[in-house]
Amino acid sequence: MILRVDDHVARVFFTRNVVIVEGDTEEVVIKETLKRLPKERYLKVVSDFEIIKARGKASIIGLIKYLIAMDIAPIVVHDRDAGVAGAEVFNQPIVDALGGAGKVVQMHENIEDEIGYAAPNAEKPFRAYQETLKWGDDWAGVPANWKKKMHEIFGDNIPS
Repeated sequence: MILRVDDHVARVFFTRNVVIVEGDTEEVVIKETLKRLPKERYLKVVSDFEIIKARGKASIIGLIKYLIAMDIAPIVVHDRDAGVAGAEVFNQPIVDALGGAGKVVQMHENIEDEIGYAAPNAEKPFRAYQETLKWGDDWAGVPANWKKKMHEIFGDNIPS
């Protein structure tokens, strides 16, 4: 795996928890969701967690191995992709790469299902951003199913 260690990825060394997300869509939705938390909780999460984009499901495995070699146990967030042969094949190798360190949080089947709309064929991150705008500006507008998933990722830092 060739992964450029830019200033964004280098932040993993200066945080308590690393969340690896599959791609742009997950990053956009999670960051937009966090903005809707009460201020105290938002500040706690952004100070204790760093979200790193793997830039594809296959890249997650190499990134996990790199972080574990650095004694960092990541939280990995990716789509389950059941029935999508080219993507589903990576699910077990991701779990194997963790080797019991960290945890995996899967979207069933994808993040669009989790937040309640059909996955588009194009412009997925932009469409996801548009969906988050429908939630309003506070935590109350976030869909209940997605709140549960956020709690699974960020633990007690997220209200149930």
